[in-house]
Amino acid sequence: MTSAERKRTVQAWREASESTYLSVWTLYNIGDYRGAANRTYYSAYQAATSVAFAHGDETQFPFEWENPSHIQLPDLIRNNGDLTVETRREVGRLLEILRTHRETADYKPGRAILKDTVLENARRLS
Repeated sequence: MTSAERKRTVQAWREASESTYLSVWTLYNIGDYRGAANRTYYSAYQAATSVAFAHGDETQFPFEWENPSHIQLPDLIRNNGDLTVETRREVGRLLEILRTHRETADYKPGRAILKDTVLENARRLS
């Protein structure tokens, strides 16, 4: 990947994250907490993927993938990058928490998605 390609890819993932984050609030404000939980995770995933590309971590993505796997991303963030070790650990853990909430929202329709939890998670991304 050339430097120009890397820059465009990082920017594209960052813009995707920002757009997705805006949809979190739209969904939250209309009372769609499941949708907001889903979009909160994906906004974080997209932002973290942008960071992974910025640090050249794409060589560790699964074969022929253009993005990290969901299970892989928290460890990529924890083990690479310019942030402090503590910050990388916190971001990795947040990705895991948000993914769990997203999976609950998407695949467990009988479980309640709490408005306050969605709000707290969304605010943690800002």
